[in-house]
Amino acid sequence: MVTLINSVLSTLVELATLLSILLMLHWMRRTVSIVPTYMLLCMFFIFGICLSIPTIGQLFGGSVGFGSLDYGLILIPSMVMYFVLYESHGSIEAQKVILTIFMGSVGLFFMAELLIGQYSPVKFQEMPSLVVSLLKRNLVLQPFVYMMVSHLILLFLLPVFYQFLRKIRVPIGVDIFVQIILFTACNQGFCAVFANARGRHPNWKIMLGWIVIVVVLCTIAHIYLYVKENDYFEKRKTFGMFSTMLVHFQSVSNMRQSVDEWAERYQVVFDNAPNMIILLDERGTIVNANNSACTMLPAKYLLPDFDLTKVIMDEKGTPLNWHETLNRLTGKSGLAKKHISFTQMLIKLSDDSMRNIDFNVSLVKVNEQDMGLMIINDTTERRREEKEKRKLQERMEHAQRLESVGVLAGGVAHDFNNLLHSMQASMELLEAHPNPSDQADLIGNIHNAIARASDLVMKLLGFARKGKYEETLLNITDVAKNAADLFTVGLKDVTFRYVAEPAPLMVRGDETQLQQVLLNLLINAKDALKPGEKAERKISMVLARAEDDMRAWKERPSNVTGAANAYAVIKVKDNGIGMTEEVKNRMFEPFFSTKGMNGTGLGLSMAYGCITHHHGWLEVFTAPDEGCEIFIFLPLQSGESEKMKTRLKR
Repeated sequence: MVTLINSVLSTLVELATLLSILLMLHWMRRTVSIVPTYMLLCMFFIFGICLSIPTIGQLFGGSVGFGSLDYGLILIPSMVMYFVLYESHGSIEAQKVILTIFMGSVGLFFMAELLIGQYSPVKFQEMPSLVVSLLKRNLVLQPFVYMMVSHLILLFLLPVFYQFLRKIRVPIGVDIFVQIILFTACNQGFCAVFANARGRHPNWKIMLGWIVIVVVLCTIAHIYLYVKENDYFEKRKTFGMFSTMLVHFQSVSNMRQSVDEWAERYQVVFDNAPNMIILLDERGTIVNANNSACTMLPAKYLLPDFDLTKVIMDEKGTPLNWHETLNRLTGKSGLAKKHISFTQMLIKLSDDSMRNIDFNVSLVKVNEQDMGLMIINDTTERRREEKEKRKLQERMEHAQRLESVGVLAGGVAHDFNNLLHSMQASMELLEAHPNPSDQADLIGNIHNAIARASDLVMKLLGFARKGKYEETLLNITDVAKNAADLFTVGLKDVTFRYVAEPAPLMVRGDETQLQQVLLNLLINAKDALKPGEKAERKISMVLARAEDDMRAWKERPSNVTGAANAYAVIKVKDNGIGMTEEVKNRMFEPFFSTKGMNGTGLGLSMAYGCITHHHGWLEVFTAPDEGCEIFIFLPLQSGESEKMKTRLKR
């Protein structure tokens, strides 16, 4: 009994060591790859099958007992590892193991054929009888082929039963134990049928020892999978070993078909893309181009010796530097870039034909050569539409300014009439009293009236002029003061108050547009005052820096960043009739007006567009019979403002 226990323990240590080596290789698969695991598993399995054949097993003893070589016990750790791979990675990995074993057995078979073919029957008599029996084809190769084929079929079938037990929640270690017992029983049957080993039946003590060994090895595998935190495939299909093979064979055909389909799709997209797609080599010549490029470009541009980059230039006429562009993409002239964008460029199609283009250039590798992939967007029509849109906008702004001048015309005429009366009275006094001592004051009055009239005319002409958008750095206080001066010309029965912060508030924008916005707001405020009432009619315009506690600042848009004091705010307030919520929601719509035939409906819409273009926004607070309060926020140019303050202090 002691001898039996010692044999079991020694065999257990040997087999556990073999299994540990396989598990260690599997654990290190990300470092050394999975190939060593397959190779060692294949070697153990083929060696175990060979030992199951009596003519080979006699070389290692052949008695019923223990020892890792007796009766192919080396098959047990290889089978345990087989199910570890199946549990960890699925049917595909199990099929790879079977394929590895198959290829290894085929290689061993042909090596044996080659070895046996080197010996003649005469040489057989000179060798020991045991070696001679090994070299006889009918005693070795035929059983080996039968045993390998039957065991490979068994390797395909066992995972089906294994997965069936896993679906009913059988623990992994128990499931592997059942499969090993089934494999051992089938192995004994195969040996009896194919290897002429019918008399080899171990007694119950040896079988009990085998069971103990299998239990320990299955426990090791279970612990390994638990420690490894494997994602168990309990939802794997029961017949996955067969279905995945069919899918695999189908996938090759499907993959080839998919590749062809995708290649065709990409070609269709490439050829029919509306943008020009051009592949240029390092010399700037066209290697490949899609249909849009071939249609747009002259035929000579497609020749292999034509440098396309010479006809691509910026608005100043400077050709594209293709060599520098490639160096920027490859990183030879600094940090490498994935792509480079070019805007507002021109391409010369003939002596009298130029097209506006924008394009991106990306670096690609073709046959180990650096090339540029250029995707060109023809922007000629878009630029033309933008120019027409700008011209239309300028005409609308000019018409709106003329409308504002028309509104102010009555006050201007009244003011001019007063100035002319002042000059006429001074001239009459000069004629009636030609006293030299009185002439200086009278002439001074005439000069003042002329200067005031000239200033008024210049402001009106400057405001009504038809010009282009000119962005400059300006003091918004001066713009507001000029607008207030024009608005108060001839203003009657209205109390107007203008308050501005003494420090300059510098913004960047177009002076005429901003002045027009303020005049439109002031004129609308005047039109909204209640006519014919004894109550005081009031309009005010206040200019200052924004503050955090302002109601309008708290209602600012969500995309506004920065502190409140980084913005200038202009508040125009009146105590007129106010607006309903419906009118307020539509007040910035083009051509919406509450003035009937007296309004164009463009004033507030243009004011909204102008302020938005200046990176600002408007806030409106109004209610029926409670007047209206409009806030305009514009970003300040802090650096320039500080410089202006310094100059003023000096």
